[in-house]
Amino acid sequence: FFLLLGNGVKIVIKKMNISHSIASFAILLLGHKTIYYAYSFSAGPIVESPRAETARSRLTEALRSPSKKLTIHPELVLPEPSDPTALLLRASEVTKLSQIIRTKAKANAVFVEGTVDALAPMGKEQETARGNFPGPVPIIYSWKTPDNGGSGLATCLEELSRVDGVEGVLVPFFGGAEINCVESYLAEDEKAPSLADECAKVWEAGIQPIPELTLSPGSRW
Repeated sequence: FFLLLGNGVKIVIKKMNISHSIASFAILLLGHKTIYYAYSFSAGPIVESPRAETARSRLTEALRSPSKKLTIHPELVLPEPSDPTALLLRASEVTKLSQIIRTKAKANAVFVEGTVDALAPMGKEQETARGNFPGPVPIIYSWKTPDNGGSGLATCLEELSRVDGVEGVLVPFFGGAEINCVESYLAEDEKAPSLADECAKVWEAGIQPIPELTLSPGSRW
């Protein structure tokens, strides 16, 4: 596939053996800027569950605007409190924040980083708005690999299966390693797990996979 930058420069990264079984979103991080791209790919034949199709439909609606207006997707980091009192209050505070994001910020989707336990109250609160206006905001969970302090993908997906409102999971290229040129991309690709395989696992869990590519700040392409 290729990356199309803002100035119209097209950069070929790598050819992939892809099909149209999974519609995924790719996120390109340029320093502090985030750009969304849509791709369709899979690691092979995959049964598309109704839950996965619903997740894709909800995210497509949230991330695209037919009227060409800007859509809002805040990114939240929910840290693990070290103080026992703060831990007890976390659920209520996350619930309040979730309601504010939907009713006052008018967000279209929300990216959340943190433990699944911290995320659960937000998912529960968003689901209470199902059938109302404004409706629930789709949640995209930022998965961190074990090398970055997170859990394995299988464990993460099992935990997310018990949380309401999670429609997507960010799947980092090469465990989130920064890429500064095409050569570094190819070097990382030689030793990294297959991105298509990881996305397929997310899709089979009924959630929309969203690949994430991180570019080094100041890198030239």
